[in-house]
Amino acid sequence: MKRWAFRIVRVIVFLALVVVLWKKPTGAADVCLTLSPFLSTAALCVGTLSVLGVAIVLLSCAQRRFFCRWICPLGLLQDGVRKCTPFKKVGFWRPLRATGFLLLCATFFALLWGAISPLWLDPLALFGAWFNETPYLWISGVGILLLAFFSPYVWCYAICPCGALQDVLRFLPIFAGKLGRLGFSLLTRTPDGQRVPSNEPPARRRFFQTVAILGVGGFLTFALRKTRGLLSPFRPPGVSDENQFLAQCARCGNCISACPTRFLKPIESNVAQFGTPELNYTLVQSGVPSDARTFCDADCVRCGEVCPTGAIPRLTPEEKKVRKLASIRLDFEKCRLYHQRECDICGRECPEEAISFVWSDEEYVRVPTINEELCTGCGRCVAFCPGEPPYRELGEESDAQTLGPKALYPVPRTPKP
Repeated sequence: MKRWAFRIVRVIVFLALVVVLWKKPTGAADVCLTLSPFLSTAALCVGTLSVLGVAIVLLSCAQRRFFCRWICPLGLLQDGVRKCTPFKKVGFWRPLRATGFLLLCATFFALLWGAISPLWLDPLALFGAWFNETPYLWISGVGILLLAFFSPYVWCYAICPCGALQDVLRFLPIFAGKLGRLGFSLLTRTPDGQRVPSNEPPARRRFFQTVAILGVGGFLTFALRKTRGLLSPFRPPGVSDENQFLAQCARCGNCISACPTRFLKPIESNVAQFGTPELNYTLVQSGVPSDARTFCDADCVRCGEVCPTGAIPRLTPEEKKVRKLASIRLDFEKCRLYHQRECDICGRECPEEAISFVWSDEEYVRVPTINEELCTGCGRCVAFCPGEPPYRELGEESDAQTLGPKALYPVPRTPKP
């Protein structure tokens, strides 16, 4: 293909990715992320099959760095930066040559053993973060462009795990061909029974390099597993194994952007879980419009549908009902009924009818009771709970009112054995 035609195709693919990730048509954003062989291979390792992802992996086996040449948006942006840099002849640093392979090994060790993986370093995940609510990944993408300005190709050929995976995929058919030639040479012997001389150079150095890379990758994964105690209790629907979730999550922000009630938010207070989604049980005060309250819609399964790596399982609404998000508790002293105010909002808003009102002789009032079997932990009752009655400061008749804390609150769910 002519160089000018190749560049036109790359620009068209880049603009198509921008439009899809910006407008986010139904089902298209997660399809875009399956264009990455890194994310597609990780999804295959955990049993999530994508026909488009398999096709990209096969094309990467047939053509060296197919994704980098034709699809990668960060690669196109870096090419533009390289045109402007005065450091034309600066290559990648020698000590960083194996970084991409180390990150690649650490990723797949993490997927197998359940540790934090560097899936968020995927180029499409970093590029897609510019259109999602993941500002830290946006900063990472800008940092890659700055790195390309000072040292061209250091990211693509030394650090990027997606590029390292494509090098491995391209080596597979070559390795298979060498095995075939070796098998043929064993079958064809000289008349005196000797093997046909081989022109292949000794591979001891490559063997020890591979062993060293695998060993360091395993060590990094073992070190990352020490973060297993840093767990978040509130995860998206269907997530049951926290360590496996940390291994599979690409921090792409698709689930956060797709949530219609804004019930998912990225974690920013923990290094080990940085960028992963958690349920946002925000104690919204009364007076806020109902469409601004955060809770999990009972019929919504969008977060699992847009997850490209299978970190959030794809559930039907019926399957989602048996996957409890959290356990909801009641502090009756903060309930309006305790303060002799009429209120049944939590019972009316519960979509599963898990909240009923039972007469209590001790409190001499109807007390809200939560049925643990029916409650899914969706947080709707928490969002609509008005909290303690407002009181007036110093008993004065004024408009200054303060709303007390809510009576309902979430606690971590108890995992089933």
